[in-house]
Amino acid sequence: GEAGAHSGGGAAGPMSPEGLLTRCRRIAADLDIVQGGCVLCRAWDFELEGFAPRTVMVCEQCEREFHVGCLRRYGRADLKALPEGDWHCSPECAAIGRTLGEQISA
Repeated sequence: GEAGAHSGGGAAGPMSPEGLLTRCRRIAADLDIVQGGCVLCRAWDFELEGFAPRTVMVCEQCEREFHVGCLRRYGRADLKALPEGDWHCSPECAAIGRTLGEQISA
């Protein structure tokens, strides 16, 4: 049955509650290490106005912070403007958010 199903890490479909819990624990463990500021460069500075390399993006799922310029420099995202809707720092965070939304609406 589905109780033994494991997600392969792709975005192919909803993950099982067990898979969701495992991923949440992994992200929470990573968050214990992060002290704040940009996850990639560790700097606390940010742009107050407009959309620039020092504009900070915050993941809707894990709430980690990333400079737009660092996302581009490290090949994580090439944002040209503030995205509409939710922004996620990784496919894993997007999958967790999607699965949580499905669980809540079910």
